[in-house]
Amino acid sequence: MAEELRKYNGATISYYPGVVRTEAVLKAAKHIELSNSESPQFIGRAFVGLACDKRIMKRSGERLIAAD
Repeated sequence: MAEELRKYNGATISYYPGVVRTEAVLKAAKHIELSNSESPQFIGRAFVGLACDKRIMKRSGERLIAAD
């Protein structure tokens, strides 16, 4: 998809947020390890940072992990 959209200046990125402390995850917290989890705010900021990056086309087609 990244190659097809490149000619239209459209970027695509596969974004893996990991375990996010959503309401549902917090309800199940006694069964899930949360010491390495992310807040919804962190994930949102990372996504907005990518969306606002003027060099996003250089990253198009990549697979990114939010914690990285």
